[in-house]
Amino acid sequence: LILIKYYIIQSFYIIILISMSTLSQALKQWEANNNMAAEDAEYIKLYCQIPPITKLDNSINSLRNCERLALSTNQIEKLVPLNGMQRLKILSVGRNLLKKIERLEDAAGTLEELWCSYNQIATLDGLSSLTNLTTLYISNNLIKAWSELDKLAGLANLKDV
Repeated sequence: LILIKYYIIQSFYIIILISMSTLSQALKQWEANNNMAAEDAEYIKLYCQIPPITKLDNSINSLRNCERLALSTNQIEKLVPLNGMQRLKILSVGRNLLKKIERLEDAAGTLEELWCSYNQIATLDGLSSLTNLTTLYISNNLIKAWSELDKLAGLANLKDV
């Protein structure tokens, strides 16, 4: 019985590893589950997707009304430009595989909170344009040098780190 349970669990993980998802696919499923167009939503929850989201794509820019986007606990390796997300206030990308904070300039005018803990981020580059940022959750990454914190000095509105 234990061997059968182990085999089932092992097979489940293999299926997850083989079946990866793009943001476009996840948004289609979100629309089906929520009976509304994603582009009209203010809050999109796509955390803990099965299969996990591995790649962001240009479909993210269709989320014109989105103020809060939750993409945590997936397997996202890179961010993409957010030029269509003119209302984004909270971006949650914690527990992914991000190595850099990048491509957030297009949301700099509205982004207030960035949640990116539990990734593989080694530097705080990519934050300087986020002048409205009030909250930055960045724990449990690969930041080793205290000097990285100097990069936050220009973010006058930052209150919660």
